[in-house]
Amino acid sequence: MADKKNCWEHMQCGRGPDGQNVPEMGMCPAAVDTSHDGINSGTCAGRFCWAVAGTMCNGKIQGSFAEKRKTCTQCHFYKQVRAEEGSLNIRTKFLRFVQPYSKVSFLHNLKLERIHQGDRFIAQGRIMDTAYIIQEGSCIELVEKKNQLFPVGHRGVGDIVGMISLFTGEPMGFHVEAESDMDVWSIKKADFENIPENNPDLFTFLTELVADRFDRKGPIADRTIGKYLITDILGRGGYSIVYKGIHSELERPVAIKMMRHHLSMQADFQQTFQNEAKIIARLNHENIVNIFDIESRYKTLFIIYEFLEGEPLNDLIDRLKKIPPRLALTYLRQIVSAIAYAGEKGLIHRDLNPFNVIVLPNDRIKLIDFGLACTIGADDFQMDGNFNYLAPELLDGEPADFRSDIFSLGVTAFHMVTGHLPFLSDNQAQLMKMMRKEKIPDPGKIVDNLPENLREFILKACENNPEQRFQTPKEVRDWLGSSRLVKENPLSRADLKNMRTVTFEITRGNEKEFSLLMKEIKLKLDKMNSSIKIISKGHPVIETDKNTLWNKKQMTFQTEKIDIAAQTDIGFKRKTNQDRYAAHSFSDGAVLMALADGLGGEPGGETASGYVMECLKDLTFFHHKNNQAMVSFFKKMDKDLAGLAKKNTALDGMATTLITLTVKDDMAFWVHSGDSRLYHLSGGKLTQITKDQTLARFLIQEGELSTHQAKTHYSSKVLDQCIGCLDLTPETGQFRLEPEDRLILASDGFYRYVKEKTMSLICDQSATGEQAVENLMNLALDAGGYDNITLVIGKIR
Repeated sequence: MADKKNCWEHMQCGRGPDGQNVPEMGMCPAAVDTSHDGINSGTCAGRFCWAVAGTMCNGKIQGSFAEKRKTCTQCHFYKQVRAEEGSLNIRTKFLRFVQPYSKVSFLHNLKLERIHQGDRFIAQGRIMDTAYIIQEGSCIELVEKKNQLFPVGHRGVGDIVGMISLFTGEPMGFHVEAESDMDVWSIKKADFENIPENNPDLFTFLTELVADRFDRKGPIADRTIGKYLITDILGRGGYSIVYKGIHSELERPVAIKMMRHHLSMQADFQQTFQNEAKIIARLNHENIVNIFDIESRYKTLFIIYEFLEGEPLNDLIDRLKKIPPRLALTYLRQIVSAIAYAGEKGLIHRDLNPFNVIVLPNDRIKLIDFGLACTIGADDFQMDGNFNYLAPELLDGEPADFRSDIFSLGVTAFHMVTGHLPFLSDNQAQLMKMMRKEKIPDPGKIVDNLPENLREFILKACENNPEQRFQTPKEVRDWLGSSRLVKENPLSRADLKNMRTVTFEITRGNEKEFSLLMKEIKLKLDKMNSSIKIISKGHPVIETDKNTLWNKKQMTFQTEKIDIAAQTDIGFKRKTNQDRYAAHSFSDGAVLMALADGLGGEPGGETASGYVMECLKDLTFFHHKNNQAMVSFFKKMDKDLAGLAKKNTALDGMATTLITLTVKDDMAFWVHSGDSRLYHLSGGKLTQITKDQTLARFLIQEGELSTHQAKTHYSSKVLDQCIGCLDLTPETGQFRLEPEDRLILASDGFYRYVKEKTMSLICDQSATGEQAVENLMNLALDAGGYDNITLVIGKIR
């Protein structure tokens, strides 16, 4: 999604950083006030400017926030920020985490109240007996010092105000006043305190409540844990949220892990955890993260440990697709050294997996979460997020020991060298059955030139029976120490001087690895007149010359009713192709065309778009009287993707657009979410059928943007709806078809760079759909190929 603009960027006042008017007039106070950094997703107070004195609007220097607030709330920029924050953020705030209508929910007694603009409904220094969830409107937080008011924060739709005081008994550190008329749901302290302890919604809610206090860049006092100041969020996991922080006296960067409340509020957890953490804190090994401190706040625990400038091993595998055996051995030896050292102190890790291995820039590794993942024997907890690496005996409820750690290490090694897990299934029960009963696949049959001792280590470490594995880390260390290194890939060491053609086998998943390899040999290719042909297994042939790498995936599909041609291309700027398309015949004669554009980067975008396409293949019948069945499919995918992301932190933020078009007899039925498009070309006239579900569309409806302005406005790239964000509302429709009509599905990587008039002309002049697709794709590539490009064209017979 595009970056949101700060006030100096929107107003073009020239007083922003490096602005043309700075030498004469000084920098805008909103651009230097770091106490408001991050509020409304802005830089400094760049999207909170109405609360900052001395800003410039329409060529005039403004007064204090109290003096200008009335006019600022009528400002176009103020309204735009409210629209952006309300429409985009509500799905990520508290109402997403708490199900209001569940049987045990504490929200049953919520009361809807109206607060009028300018009303102060929370007073500084007061201990609250009521908290508020904002349904409509916004409010401002004001600290009072020496009878002067200083804005410190801003709250909008989906936010909650006053709950920390309700939760901890602390007095409020600021006043809260309504910026606009507000509709709020009130929560009473008595209702909050009577929540049953077994309410899972509560634990999630409490964690997100505390996390929100740290995430929103509020006053420093709100982001302090003992002598540590939280500065940024680093990541969220199944049992913790990790922040970046700084020691306020030593100015030393640290990582701060907040344990989720479903752990910290368990009986005996805190005492058991603290006792074991003290032992871990005394560990001193170059491959184990250092723990500095433990703090108890907000009914949970915070672990402070060294901040690591590195990359999780899981991310490295995703980026490289697989780890070369030589490097995998380097990492394994360091991990084994760490667990052997800890073993001498009487500790086992109990949660070994690539997420808990950090690779530093010099290929030195640090093992994190040592001994913290399952400190009280909570085996169900240990499975949270790391299920694929667990030893079979743990799935049966047996206690962990060194041998279960070694099994997890073996699965990690398999993942590194092959690029994928040994057992894969979307069915959790089936996956568990495979992990408990089946032998791990032989990695030597997957990876060429794998050292024999590394192959044998993986097979022996992953034996189902613990008695048949290595019994101690020392055994593993001795075994890996004798491994012969892998032979170099013949292509990476090839002497291309006298070669005219090279053949390389590319399988699903290693396209990126091949692309990296091509870059390594490009200097040699530039010096010779050579072409390369790549034999594809599972993918169409890729042709390249010394200047350009093309990855053309094409398809044609014919039925009695329609001829379909499709093509997707990675483009020139992206590292991976997150677009997916499909064509499919139903048992009742209907024909489906579909296109998805993944969101969330690597690997989330590819996972999301690929998942919905795989699920589409399972549909066998189209209920052509209406679109309800397909709408239900969209909503199921929305929940599925959100659930997958929750289980796997590497997929956090993943989502996808999706458009489906089903042709039945002389009718077309469509369902749509996101900004991929459907066009209908009939009688020489091209009509855009779908409307982009973007922030720009919302702003147009609110009268804040014209249709013409929206074409180049950044909000046109900000999605308001997509599959995987929850609360999905797909749009649907239908229209009649005539012979020779063309139906066009296009991703934004195509239609942003090819004009509709050109689309219509090319489709009419091309002899076949396949030729039309190829000609149009080439136009998008010629325009720069800035994004993944996908096009599906169907011609009615």
